Amino acid sequence: MQAAARHPIRLVTSMAILDSVARILAPPMTRALDRQVTVENHDGTAAAEIVAAAPPDGNTLLMTAGNLWYGPLVGPAPYDPQKDFAPLAMVATSPLVAIVHPSVPAATMQEWIALLKAHPGEYKYGSGLNGSSSQFAGALFAHMANVDIVRVSYPRGGFVGVEDLAAGKVHFMMPSTGSGMPYVKSGRARALAVTSAGPSRLAPGLPTVAACGLPGYEFVQSIAVFAPAGTARDVVEPLNRGMAAVLDSAEVRERLLEQSVEVAPGSPEALAERMAAEIRQWRQVIAQTHMQGI
Repeated sequence: MQAAARHPIRLVTSMAILDSVARILAPPMTRALDRQVTVENHDGTAAAEIVAAAPPDGNTLLMTAGNLWYGPLVGPAPYDPQKDFAPLAMVATSPLVAIVHPSVPAATMQEWIALLKAHPGEYKYGSGLNGSSSQFAGALFAHMANVDIVRVSYPRGGFVGVEDLAAGKVHFMMPSTGSGMPYVKSGRARALAVTSAGPSRLAPGLPTVAACGLPGYEFVQSIAVFAPAGTARDVVEPLNRGMAAVLDSAEVRERLLEQSVEVAPGSPEALAERMAAEIRQWRQVIAQTHMQGI
């Protein structure tokens, strides 16, 4: 570990929200680990590929979201999420928010489900590409509610879909709270529920989807850090302890909350278990829906 300590850490990431989180954490990580932490942003799967191919010395880390491990279930990926990475630490979670265009004649999630049942195939929901959190959350909703709703995929990201929802081009979305709530506050979208298991500070006053007639429904996007596969335990553990110390800071927690994520630190083992459980869950859902190949 002494040799590694002389080197800076490359914290490689992608997506705007992940980049924001990484840049909030980099300065306190530098202090906690006594190693310079620099953030690199790469498009698409490039961040994961860079880290998967890096030496397992603790100098190159990946900050990523949960679709790293469940995204490949619905499309090819240039990495194996369970073989090419070593879980290092959970960082945070972020729920999604169920929103509809204000013209939709449904004020509650229960009314929305009833409307979809009465008009199968007539309403559209927007999502990101295959493997995106909004695709999975929307598919799980449609499956559990037993409704027929037409998916519209946005190759440039779900944020474009939120713009289209505000313009009335699609009727329903499940974006992140950070993407969706500003439209709710401006009156350009109506919020029905939050996707977390319990009420969230990120969507105050909203009921959960589970409490609105779909018991057991839960979807939160995970944010986590990984090292390359083969990274030794005596390298992973000090990095995990440093991350935990950073996430214990009240200032860091509040800054992350401003980015619409809630701190949720955890051990490498807990992250590995979370990955395995979600992969099992989504394999079952995919087998029962038409997500594959959409």
